[in-house]
Amino acid sequence: MTQMIVPPTASQQAAAEALLADPGRWSPGRSKATGQSFWLIQGSAGHAHWATAYGCTCPGYRHRGVCSHVVAVTMREAREAARLNPSELPVIRTTAPAETRDETMARLRRELGLAED
Repeated sequence: MTQMIVPPTASQQAAAEALLADPGRWSPGRSKATGQSFWLIQGSAGHAHWATAYGCTCPGYRHRGVCSHVVAVTMREAREAARLNPSELPVIRTTAPAETRDETMARLRRELGLAED
């Protein structure tokens, strides 16, 4: 069964803005296995979540396909890209990966070297 990924709610947008305003909750990371960069974000309940613009390890992302962590990463990366000169901009995929939430979670866990649930 393929599940639709829904747009973020107003509360998720507000939570993402709060995350952006608190740089102490962000730590950059890079997978040793794949070299993919990610963010380690301190969640509101004190748990750390690995997040990219394409997925997150938090329960909210697993259940809804969207979370404040992914929204915050997307906003942060867009703001950083806007500060670059056009020649410095990274190549960005114009379409989202064609995978389900479960496939995204499994891929993120593999890429980050995390154990499966």
